[in-house]
Amino acid sequence: MNGNRLRDLEGHVMDVYKCRFFPSGLVILSGGIDMSVRVWSVETGTCPRTFKGHTSGWYLGEKSFDNSREACFAAVSDLAIIGVGREVLSCSHDGTIVKWLCQDGSVQEQWRPEAGPCNAIAISSDFTMFAVACEERKCVVYSVSGPMLSTIATDNVPTAVCIDCDYYHIVYIGDEQGMVSVYDAKTKSFICRLKTDRAGVIKIMAREEGLFVAFSSVIPLTVVVVGDGSMCCYARDFSPNEVCPLYEFTGSDCDPIYDFCFNKKHLFTACRDGVVRRYRIP
Repeated sequence: MNGNRLRDLEGHVMDVYKCRFFPSGLVILSGGIDMSVRVWSVETGTCPRTFKGHTSGWYLGEKSFDNSREACFAAVSDLAIIGVGREVLSCSHDGTIVKWLCQDGSVQEQWRPEAGPCNAIAISSDFTMFAVACEERKCVVYSVSGPMLSTIATDNVPTAVCIDCDYYHIVYIGDEQGMVSVYDAKTKSFICRLKTDRAGVIKIMAREEGLFVAFSSVIPLTVVVVGDGSMCCYARDFSPNEVCPLYEFTGSDCDPIYDFCFNKKHLFTACRDGVVRRYRIP
């Protein structure tokens, strides 16, 4: 791996918010402001499928980590791939989650939590359930086959969510105040909360090594700098009184990490400073 650019994938209008690799590594899923979800070939750079179904409308971007209050089109905010990629999920600021069939781009299922714009989505490792974080202080857990399994009320606006990699009923929710709350979706009960004293949580993922969390550098709707845009790894069985991370991944210099992913024991981060960094996970 030498960091050279392989392909430019052109077709979206305006900003692309999320990209996800299919398990094969040869196909990419993307979504953004233009409300479309696109499937790309890494080998050719072509887009064989474009999924359209999220509705138009305007959403005031009050939770923007860049402190902007300008109106944003009802963008696709997050994506998840089911299994090998025959079907995929997308959530949007239009308040819906859609399951798409990649073969023909058809809508297989649509969910509307009735909890405002959907900020983030996470799918379990066995691909049987997913959780979605919604603007109106709710996190809703659904079966991939359709039924709603649980609704979790949160104290703050949830901005990130993930499902534990071993215990699928355990849901981690990151919020705009930099807290990570842990819930049991099976018993519908609150377990504990990690108060990090950092800025808002942008993304959260659970792995064998721990709970990986990317933070913003400012409080939304303010210019108050309360963090350094850090990327940290916490113990999954953390105590509420233990706020020190196991590891902190440096180099972004006060710029937030907008997204991150893994390849075996390596962590890749995409930062606001325009740099993609690779770290070796201890």
